Amino acid sequence: MFLWSLTLLLLACGEASSATAVSTAGAVVKVNPIQPQATITPPSNKRTGYADGAVARVEGIEISAAEFNHALDTARVSTEEQASGALDWNSADNQKLLQNLREQILEGLINYQVVANQARKEDFAVSQADVQSRLDDFKQQVGGPIGYQNWLIRRFLNEDDQRSAITQLLLFEKMEGRHSVVDDKAEQVHARHILLQTEAEARNIFDKLRSGADFSALARQFSLDAASASKGGDLDFIFPGQTAQYGPDFERVAFALKVNEISGPIKTPLGYHIIQSLGKETRPLPFDLVQERKGEAFSIYIKTLRDNSKIEKLLKF
Repeated sequence: MFLWSLTLLLLACGEASSATAVSTAGAVVKVNPIQPQATITPPSNKRTGYADGAVARVEGIEISAAEFNHALDTARVSTEEQASGALDWNSADNQKLLQNLREQILEGLINYQVVANQARKEDFAVSQADVQSRLDDFKQQVGGPIGYQNWLIRRFLNEDDQRSAITQLLLFEKMEGRHSVVDDKAEQVHARHILLQTEAEARNIFDKLRSGADFSALARQFSLDAASASKGGDLDFIFPGQTAQYGPDFERVAFALKVNEISGPIKTPLGYHIIQSLGKETRPLPFDLVQERKGEAFSIYIKTLRDNSKIEKLLKF
């Protein structure tokens, strides 16, 4: 189960500063389960970095200071929790961090608004049943009723604020599902290879293979790629882009080979490769890669929406 406040996932077109604990657009931060708590603890942290008045307009729709400040509270407190303690926001470094958070939050809120505007055009909305289900899951994840109340109090939020954030999050997720369709399968090659340091060594091994020598045995004995050498050079099925460390020529040759065909020496930044194709299949791509590509596609979609929207930034940094 995932959940954070809106602006922990709605950054400008997928860009995030390495100085913050905020995730990229369309992504979410996992919340580690918290043990149930017995008492409600008053907040000891201080609010800082607030805005007054509307912070932006998107197609005439105002983004309020209240939305911005709620998001900032959540982002700031979550940053402190990831740092395992309160931060001195008056220090020079943390002032920069706070400014970075404020900028990212503003961009995130604008991202959400352009997506929400498009959702209205598509007559698309989030059901209250889905909101309640996500809220119930989240309450359990942060330690039950008391843990949830402490979570809200520390961020200066109430349940209405959190319901609103969940509604925004679900709308964003569902619109991402609608508008970031990517292939989850691709043709892949079952390949194995032998990596040698010099062209002369590679040609010698290639001649042995043409004379009937065992590929697996030669890979175990001579290949400089220790990870695959122990498996007879076997790389298993590789998908486009997976072997980027070998350079583009490796992939080009591997995918061009007929099944059981062995290539001559292929020069790459790592040395000289001899490659054999053991088979080709259309197979599922790794889940993380598909999610990454969906995020990239949705970032492009958001940029398109932004480029076609009238956006006025009213918050001065």
